[in-house]
Amino acid sequence: MTARPVVLVQRIRCRASGTQRRLRPHLCGDRHTTQVWLCVFLLSVGSTASRALTVSQSADVQRCVSSLIPSIKNSDAMLYAPSMNDIHTKCHLLSLECYIKELLMVIDEEDVENIYVSCILNFNDRLHNEILSSASFQVSCPPCEAHSLGNVSTFLSRLNTLLKAITSKKQ
Repeated sequence: MTARPVVLVQRIRCRASGTQRRLRPHLCGDRHTTQVWLCVFLLSVGSTASRALTVSQSADVQRCVSSLIPSIKNSDAMLYAPSMNDIHTKCHLLSLECYIKELLMVIDEEDVENIYVSCILNFNDRLHNEILSSASFQVSCPPCEAHSLGNVSTFLSRLNTLLKAITSKKQ
């Protein structure tokens, strides 16, 4: 299982010089600061290891998507939106990744900037890590582009259906 570590970046103020350094506390010459920084680094790497998506994470992303609807509902984008009939059970995560990538594209095109975008970005990272670490990844899953296009309303409805299916499968 390979996980991409996420490092918390902190600004550290050196006592003597008053300068700020990023990710280089050893340049401050303060051994205590270096030890604290290393502890924070190790804890952050350990706590962000790739884990399977949970029911609560699926439910959280459903709430985030619902909160984004007012910001993207007027988009005229046509998006890849596979229906549940087109998605094999073993391909649920890959299809969800497709949906999330399409959603991020619409968010970018509509210049949406709020906390719900961060929620989707974080979910995308977790999903990507789970897909990479999954032993059940199947090459036979069709790519996003193989699915039909739909408007934003169709896309959101089908995404919600997929999220509900994944959530109920994990319960």
